Amino acid sequence: RLVKGSSPNWDTLLMGIILLICSLFGLPWLCADSIRTMTHIKTLTVYSKHHAPGERPRVLYIYEQRITIVLVHLLVGILLFFPTVIQSIPLAVLLGVFLFLGFVSLSGLQFVKRFKMLFMSSKYFPDYSFTKKVRTPKIHLFTILQLIFTVVMFGIKLSPVSAIFPLLVVGIAIIRRYGMPRIFSHTEIHELDREDSESEDESDAE
Repeated sequence: RLVKGSSPNWDTLLMGIILLICSLFGLPWLCADSIRTMTHIKTLTVYSKHHAPGERPRVLYIYEQRITIVLVHLLVGILLFFPTVIQSIPLAVLLGVFLFLGFVSLSGLQFVKRFKMLFMSSKYFPDYSFTKKVRTPKIHLFTILQLIFTVVMFGIKLSPVSAIFPLLVVGIAIIRRYGMPRIFSHTEIHELDREDSESEDESDAE
């Protein structure tokens, strides 16, 4: 439902360029705040209020603007001039806010939904696009592989050899590009490796 759908891609490209410049001059890295971005998009999304019982609300439109993002970063910049205010905030409060934002964002990930489906019968599967177009064994296999990769990444990240973490990310990207197509068909990968919003849009179009 995004009219300016290419803007997040331009933001990612800009972040990549800034990251390259920071690397060349030994400056601290910047990273896109994916948690806040996903939460921000959800708060700007307008869903249908009239739908049949049991039917998921459909996305009507999204308020696409940059005013709130500019205001958030402006407030963050202003706080740098008031360090006493930041120091007065308990660390537990800050960690609690980050934990809450991360937990809320997890509910919208397809991986989390597929992980829950590992422990339920196929007849109780939710009505998603991938449950209609992909066989159950392939859904579970894809989920288990993702889980294994996630555990391996966290294990290496927390180990003494964490310096090779970027190489691991590149390796997983190569496996996704050249290894997964040998196990899964193009349709299966398309359904299992995309955002739920894309799947909902296609279902609405059908």
